[in-house]
Formats: sequence, structure tokens, C-alpha cells
Amino acid sequence: MTGVRSALLPTFRPGALLASALIAVSPLAAQSNDSQSVASAAKAPKVSKSARWSADVESKAALQYDHNVFLLSSGQRADLGSPSSDVRISGRYESMESANALLAIGNIGLQVSGPGVGGRTLEITPELSYELASRNELRREAAAALSIAQSFGGGRRIRLSAQAAPSHFSRNYLADAVDADANGSISPAERIYAKGEYGDYSIGGDIRLPLSGKSRKRSLAVLSAGLGYYARSYDAPFAVRDLTGPTAALGLEFAPRAPLGLEVTYELAVLSADAGRQVVLLDEAAYGVDFNGNGNATDLEARAVVDIDRSRLEQQLGGALAFDMGKRLSGLLGYEYRLRSFRSKLPYDEADAGRRDSRSGIRGSVKTRLAKHVSMLVGAKFLSQTTNRGLGSALGEEADYTNLLASVGLQASF
Repeated sequence: MTGVRSALLPTFRPGALLASALIAVSPLAAQSNDSQSVASAAKAPKVSKSARWSADVESKAALQYDHNVFLLSSGQRADLGSPSSDVRISGRYESMESANALLAIGNIGLQVSGPGVGGRTLEITPELSYELASRNELRREAAAALSIAQSFGGGRRIRLSAQAAPSHFSRNYLADAVDADANGSISPAERIYAKGEYGDYSIGGDIRLPLSGKSRKRSLAVLSAGLGYYARSYDAPFAVRDLTGPTAALGLEFAPRAPLGLEVTYELAVLSADAGRQVVLLDEAAYGVDFNGNGNATDLEARAVVDIDRSRLEQQLGGALAFDMGKRLSGLLGYEYRLRSFRSKLPYDEADAGRRDSRSGIRGSVKTRLAKHVSMLVGAKFLSQTTNRGLGSALGEEADYTNLLASVGLQASF
């Protein structure tokens, strides 16, 4: 899920699977949202054949074009490209230089393997990632991850993982408003926006279990299941946007080592936020309330300080078809559907009460082996979200949007 990056599902590996192909179609583990897919998790450890420890290094580098870096609606994209003088005064798009950007993405991981429980392989894998944006300087960010996986033979595995991305700039949000002309309504020039920056943190554990039914001593299906915990912490003045809560994931792989394989996944996040006060703009006539205290209840877009609750239930269902096209070429096609159901029942929380966001995404990637330890990755991903709320006009909230990601990269191991 975008913003809730689960590390709970194992690698989907039909034949020579695209072990990390999604670096070519999604941001690093630190960004958004979207969560790790079947093609981005670590491979299951094999049985240890010696008592010695060994280390392998894997590095990835990619150039990615992001068509909609800040996930803006079509109207917001137009405003960002040609803002009015009032919008410039408000700081609505300050530090948001461009709606699209070219990103340079780098990742390096060290996999240390040795004997663990019962002599079976234990793998410890720390990773570091960095993303450098050609435009929008605040979108340059780093992330770190650590996983510890213990094999129990026969394809069975237990893994613990943790991820941290201490700083991510999402977009600017409404922070305050000043009724300078004292007419009761807040004009675009009287709004005050501030940077929405947050840190992402997650921990989790998962198991991988081959199911009955084998062909040539290989399982025809593999079940994976995991639990975790996610936390998002915003910098001031947006602490009311903080989210925390448990996550869960289920995956079922069919023919995971055949030339053609399929995996179906389900991910769940129950995210809670502490209800808190925030400046919003409300139509007083719709509520019959004098929010700004000027003696009448007829002002449009009046400044109001009300309780809001951003708690939500997030569910995502996905499927991926992976296939080999020879010894040097493999590919992946995938689809995902995400539903966010916001749980606020506060009377003046227009942005969240009764809100539902639905998003669909399709992706595809191809991996070509150029040499023994070097592969090239090419991929693309398209996302489309719709919401049932009239968001985005003043608060800066995420609303209807589309986004295209396309990239090319290299993967090397040594």
C-alpha cells in the first residue's frame, strides 16, 4: 500500500523471477505508499551446506520518470504550472517546483549468510536507499531496511524486518488563515500553507509455508502470512496527521518456480490517529454556526478550528503473473486495487467523515540478464484514484489523480 510499506510477503519467484524489478516502477521503500510487492521482497533462504559465513552485495541503480510526484488532481497540476498571484502569496505550491520529475534511485544491500537454527541458513540483510530528484529538491530522501530470515528447510522460512524513512515531503497543506479584509470569508491570498513532511517507520514478521502437492519435488503452491506495525509521524504543525496501527498480509503463490507463476495477495492496515484541532474553511450557512465569531453565520469559506480524525482502514488486493521468456529474459504483469475507508464521525470534519478513496493500478516489467551478475530492468506503472469527497480545493488534501511511473535500471550482485 502506498504509504504503508509492508515487508511481510516473500518473493514471488517463477523461474528467474524479477527479484527487485519494482525498483523500476515504484519509489524506494521510504516513499509512498505504495507497499512492497511480490517482486520486491527478499528470497527465501536455502538450507546451509557449510558452517561458514559468507556475504553477498547487491546494488541497484535506476532512472525513473514520475508524471505526478505530488499526486495532484488535474486542476491542481494546472495551478502548480501557472499559479495566480494570490496562490503565490499563500505559499500553496512553495518548494513544489514541478508536478513531474526525473528521479535517480540507488540501493545497496549486504546479505550475510551462515548457520542458524538446526544448521539451517540464517540470512541478515541490511539495505540503504537514496532517491535524488532532478527537480523538487525536497523530494531527495534516504531510507534504511533490515531483515533477518531463518530457513527451516523444505522452503519454510520465518523472517523479521524493519524499515525507516525519516523524512519525506508529500505536499503543502493548509496550516492557518488570516481574514485580513475582515469580510468573514477567506480568500486564496489569505490562506497560509506549510510543508507536509513526515517519517515512515515499520516493523514486521512473516512466515512462508509450502502447501501440499508437489511436482519434481517442488511445491505447487506456497502460503505466506505476516503481521506488522506501521507509524507515520509528521513534523509541526501537522501532528494531527500522524498515523499508527497494525498491518497484516496474506499471499498465495501458484507454481512459484515454474516458467509461469501467479500470486494473489491481500494486505490490511488499521491506522489510528488522535483526533485533534485543525484550521479548516467551512460554509457557515451549511451548518448554521458562526465559526469565525463575527456575529453572523452566513460567511462562505470561514476560518474554523475544529476536531478532525484521520483514522482509516486500508485494504489492498493484488495479483501478479510472472513468466520466463528464455534463459536471459523474464517478465511480470500485475494489478492492484486499494480501498481506504475513513472512520471519522466528527460533525465538522468535511475532509474525512464518510470519505472513501479507491485506487487501481497496473504494472509491468521486464528483466534482461546482460552478464552473469548484471541485469537490466525496464518497467512502468499506472495509478488512478477517485474519492467521494470534494477535496483538494483549499486544504491541499489528496483527491482524484492519475500517475504514471516509468524507469530503466541496472542490478548487479557480487
